[in-house]
Amino acid sequence: MKYTITAILALLTTTVTAQGFSDKGTVWLIGNVKNVQAGFFEFYSTGFFDNRMSSVLFNKDGSFKHKLEIEGRRQDIYLNLNKDVVVFTVQDGDSLLLNWDEKDFRNSFRVTGTGQQQHTLWTFQWYQFLNFREPFSEMQKALRNRSSPPGNEEKFTLINDLYNKELRALLERTDSSGVLFKTVFPDLFYKYALVLWNQKLLLQYELRPNIPVSNGHLEQLISYYRYSNLDLSLFWSCERYRDFLYSFPRFAPQMIFNSFSGPAIEFDPVADNYHLAQAVFKIPKIRDWFITRCILSGFNLYEFNKVEAICNRFRTELKDVELQEILAQGYAVAATLKPGKPAPVFTLKDASGRQVSLTDFKGKVVYLDFWGVGCGPCIYDIQNYSQKLHTKYKEKEVLFVSVCVDADDKEWKDALKKYRIEDQVNLIAEGWEQHPVIKSYNVTGIPHYFIIGKDGTIVETNAPSMGELIGEGRNQIDKALAL
Repeated sequence: MKYTITAILALLTTTVTAQGFSDKGTVWLIGNVKNVQAGFFEFYSTGFFDNRMSSVLFNKDGSFKHKLEIEGRRQDIYLNLNKDVVVFTVQDGDSLLLNWDEKDFRNSFRVTGTGQQQHTLWTFQWYQFLNFREPFSEMQKALRNRSSPPGNEEKFTLINDLYNKELRALLERTDSSGVLFKTVFPDLFYKYALVLWNQKLLLQYELRPNIPVSNGHLEQLISYYRYSNLDLSLFWSCERYRDFLYSFPRFAPQMIFNSFSGPAIEFDPVADNYHLAQAVFKIPKIRDWFITRCILSGFNLYEFNKVEAICNRFRTELKDVELQEILAQGYAVAATLKPGKPAPVFTLKDASGRQVSLTDFKGKVVYLDFWGVGCGPCIYDIQNYSQKLHTKYKEKEVLFVSVCVDADDKEWKDALKKYRIEDQVNLIAEGWEQHPVIKSYNVTGIPHYFIIGKDGTIVETNAPSMGELIGEGRNQIDKALAL
């Protein structure tokens, strides 16, 4: 039997009614933990523009019940359990029932749901964690092997082989027309497509299913997926598909989307290149989401005034009421950190336990560094450039202030000793994204650097890294000193 593209889409994607960016869903996390080692566990839920971090508190008997609001009707939740991450796909109305013993996590963990379809899905996702989490991590390590870097063909073989192992495991446990396959296969495909993209192999290689195909429509279902496909139903239901749409077109060395035949143009909000999205994404909802997300992230990456100009221009063209509101809210937050505005005042604890305030530093230029003990780029900057930068400005009115965001008190102090972080003010803001200081400075990723002037106003919202500042020539710190 021959299948049209429309029929294939109907088979592969789950039924999704009209949705919007302002839609919300409710999910319950319910369960019980034996031999509790800590009083809570952390998790984050995906969203259309960013991820939301939160935590679940245990009762004295190890039980817990947590109400979670998700964006839209389906998202992924990443549970930080047993020093690892377990992923489940949830939708509006779900109750995720979890039970485990912290002394024997893998053998004791059980996940169930109130509906058979979700129970089947979560059981398989737990199976994926047990059987493919470690192989996936090992594959990524092999791809990053600096002492013996694999060639492109070897890289592709590593990626494609593991993709096929996961695909075979899925086909052994479900019919290709079932809900489990429709939900998991797109997620699986774009999970490995993103790995190909990160390895700069995406335009040279395509994932190849090396499995015996027992029926005609399965072969067409699998072969339908190409990197150029646009699917609004999948956009609403698959977080990894949205990640792919956001990541690939912006930096692809040549565009392969069917609707775009022009030269490659890197999407850069600063340079007003949002016409790339207008050329590539012929579905208005996806196009406008892409541009909105790029502008919002641009406020954390580029010079504020340039991003602001693009934001103002796009707002005159944007017709989607929901996205108008989201963009307006994002701009309002970013505008509080506009150069020339007073830097948000904070008071945090230093390594000796003393409360230190930003106002204590008036009269000096402050280089403010938000970092983390688990952040590789942060540690690299500290180990290679920190002391050089301090020496360069030793006789100048510059103060280096670091704020650790991802550790508890002991982990932070151990890191200060380990990396010999001296000649600066060391502060801690425990709780990461939940901490008021992190929110007020709109820090969504680390490292993130700010330069604050002698008068306490913001000079640079996205300041250069330490390595960039130790070079020759006049830099942003020098300019701030001259004000």
